[in-house]
Amino acid sequence: MSNRARRRVVLCRGEYCNLGRRADKIYQKLQPLIDELNGDTYPPCIRLETASCLSMCGQGPNIVVYPEDVSFNKLDESTVEAIIRQHLSPCQSFTAEIAENVEKKHG
Repeated sequence: MSNRARRRVVLCRGEYCNLGRRADKIYQKLQPLIDELNGDTYPPCIRLETASCLSMCGQGPNIVVYPEDVSFNKLDESTVEAIIRQHLSPCQSFTAEIAENVEKKHG
């Protein structure tokens, strides 16, 4: 089994965070970004999830990235892309990972 880091990006879709469908719009922006970072990896190394509340209502909309447990607050469609691109890196394909491991062992 691979030891690649698995990450979860959890978007709050609670009542306050989704006022005016704000969280829904952020989700629509996040999904293609996460898909791009995952590339052709299977299983994906980054999962986009939603929560009914992350208990940070006054600072919403919010996302939390695990396993780092890093929160990003007061998000909107214009800020979420920059945050994701700065905080997450593209997943390494399984083929590239095998080649890298072989190189380390036999290089």
